[in-house]
Amino acid sequence: MKINRTKIKNFILPAIIFSILINPTFSQESDADPSPYGEFVAASLHDKVAIVENAQNATQLFYEQALSFVYENKSVIEDYPDYYVLLITTIKKLNHGGTEGIDELLLQIYHDFEDYSVKLAVIEAFSKIDVQNESVYDFVMSLLNEEINKKENISVDVFVACLEALGNIKNSDCTDLIFSLMKEDYAPEIKAACKATLFQLMDDFYTAASNIIDTGTFEDKKMIFELINENPEKNLKSTAEIAEILLSDTIIKVEEDADFPEEQIKLQFDAFVCLKNAKWTKATDVVLDYFEVARNEFEKNLLSEDNYCFVIEGLKEFSTRKTCKVLTDYLASQYNQTLENGEYNLNVLLSVINTLGDLGDNDAFDTILYVMSYKDYPRELIQASNAALKKLRWDFDD
Repeated sequence: MKINRTKIKNFILPAIIFSILINPTFSQESDADPSPYGEFVAASLHDKVAIVENAQNATQLFYEQALSFVYENKSVIEDYPDYYVLLITTIKKLNHGGTEGIDELLLQIYHDFEDYSVKLAVIEAFSKIDVQNESVYDFVMSLLNEEINKKENISVDVFVACLEALGNIKNSDCTDLIFSLMKEDYAPEIKAACKATLFQLMDDFYTAASNIIDTGTFEDKKMIFELINENPEKNLKSTAEIAEILLSDTIIKVEEDADFPEEQIKLQFDAFVCLKNAKWTKATDVVLDYFEVARNEFEKNLLSEDNYCFVIEGLKEFSTRKTCKVLTDYLASQYNQTLENGEYNLNVLLSVINTLGDLGDNDAFDTILYVMSYKDYPRELIQASNAALKKLRWDFDD
């Protein structure tokens, strides 16, 4: 890798200043109030460590200059006991921001030192500074792939540091790889770092997530959806779009598979909850298709009564005439069933009637009135029907 050493030296004082390093009394002979960097240069090697660790309100530039000084004088002071302590301490002080050339300096340090702790500190620095050199991404990816290919004796620290660096660099080309790593049997620290990195890349990850839901396995779909919902800074719009795609996909799978597994029914329900909470009305048609699926699942005892009532009541967030018609037709079918055999589910009927009242569409008036007229319905249902009628709006519009 070719490193631009001219950039690195732009903030290096002439090498002759190093003579101060071995003469700590020099600084005592000056009455000037030294700058942090001046104090650093004038101090002994041991005191330099303390200055870097304890510098008050030091700028990023100070740490970069200090690191450059330490690196450029490697051949002179590397054998001193405090040298590596100073080098690593200075690298770890690098934080957000950075001047042009600092990433190149870090790459040079990585390649010029064999010490494991130095190399790890460099990788960790790439998770904090503003990376300007595009080759850093390739460098980190090569290190990550080396760890992946080891299979055994993996360095968890290096693995995690690479993932955190990728999250900071924010190149979306690595999202598919990182998602695949989450499915492998790695240490908890690595899995947690994968998740955190994908959170940082989430804006670009939504497109990949859509493709995975279209083509991936059930476990992939489940992992994608859980990951997106766990993101503390998730984009509600993009999350709802993913939930819509997932719900539509599960509806198709229900039609294809008569023995729909319980865990897939749960994922389907969770996708609906996401859409309901987001009030994602663009998904109204998909949600209404899901209502028919949920009804079938409830009748087969695949969906609990509580969850089924939750679905019914959640339809109020998708307020259209079509939504009202679907629920009104369902209420009519339940009323006719009661007329035929006297059977009904009170909680389900209450959910339907209350939701129709919340929707406010006056097209439900006649059907609710029929319910009120049935003398064998309990008083609680009659009262709910009366309350729903009062909430209907005669100026209702989609």
